[in-house]
Amino acid sequence: MESDLTVKLPEATALPDERLPYTVSEILNAPIPHLEKLDRNIVRLVMLSFRKYLLGFSGLENLQQTDPFILVANHNQRLEALMLPAWLAYIRKGKPIHFMADWNFRLIPVVSMILRRGMTIPVVTKSARPKFLNVLKPRLTGTVHGFDLAKQRLAEGTSIGIFPEGTINPDPKCLLRGHLGAAKLSLETGAPIIPLGIRFPHHDRSKPIPVFGQMEIEIGAPIFPPQSENKEVFRDSDVRTLHSIMMQHLAELSHKHWNPLTSRRTYNDNTQKT
Repeated sequence: MESDLTVKLPEATALPDERLPYTVSEILNAPIPHLEKLDRNIVRLVMLSFRKYLLGFSGLENLQQTDPFILVANHNQRLEALMLPAWLAYIRKGKPIHFMADWNFRLIPVVSMILRRGMTIPVVTKSARPKFLNVLKPRLTGTVHGFDLAKQRLAEGTSIGIFPEGTINPDPKCLLRGHLGAAKLSLETGAPIIPLGIRFPHHDRSKPIPVFGQMEIEIGAPIFPPQSENKEVFRDSDVRTLHSIMMQHLAELSHKHWNPLTSRRTYNDNTQKT
């Protein structure tokens, strides 16, 4: 059955680029008043460590949308899991966006500390490697399911961040089909979706995106879900429609292609054989 869902689409605007990298002085002296001292130092350390990998950004005014919102981004390489939350905290002066992240990262001591300080929301669908480490999952993730915790944070007025592809996808041309969680959260809470595209302007698109690649960021205008007094009446087709709109905008911002028939979970390297 086709959905009759009506979604408020963002208007296309021409946005000036901000060219980077930041200077060391800028990072050390930038005010980040909404964070505690330790967290400010963590953000600055990440920014200093990876500042040369962020070439520029545009659309920053779209983040002026009143919290809460659901920020969605394409996921090309591991660096983004640290760099993107730190950069967003930096430009928002420490105002939090709590990202959903694979619980396996909490098995890495230093990374685990950063994720905990950032109040990331653990996603527990994947098994640990090696599997015997799964015994630590309850201790590291808590008892509340990731989707329910994200919904709770939105209800409290805190924005969240999601990589809807659900895994690292280094394909330079195509997005994965993606998971429906962001669209479902938006419909159930009324929070708008803000798409954020990450692209690699100097990368050879005939090869997979590397672990460390210089990126630029473009933030799209908010996508507002329809208003409803009863947020439990949305059909599966409504969720898929909003997800499709979201992924199409994400594809435009990241300069990739999106096809709803592609794989949802697995990156297939079509650029070279391994």
